[in-house]
Amino acid sequence: DAARDRGEDTSTDIGAAGMALSSDETLLLATHFRDNSVVAFDLTLDAYGASVVRIGDVGENPHVVRFTPDGNHAVVGLYTGEVIDGTAFSTLAIIDTNPSSPRYLEVVTWISNR
Repeated sequence: DAARDRGEDTSTDIGAAGMALSSDETLLLATHFRDNSVVAFDLTLDAYGASVVRIGDVGENPHVVRFTPDGNHAVVGLYTGEVIDGTAFSTLAIIDTNPSSPRYLEVVTWISNR
């Protein structure tokens, strides 16, 4: 339903695409493919956890998310890239997941191979 697709126009009907659980199992991140966002859930709240923030404008079609080994960042792979002259270009969004950081649960940068 194109009316519900707040992200880029795509031919897909996928909502949530990927999830990652922090090593201490208190933070769950879920990518929202069509909304170009990531939703963070605090699993210490309520009986089953609660959504605490929607991180918008992550990039086009966030698909896979993983925490870095130190747990201070999450890396989000954006599904839609370009292929130019046989070379694939894509982007990764980096989210701050350090609770003591002033930029906690914000995109701090993007990494692109272009």
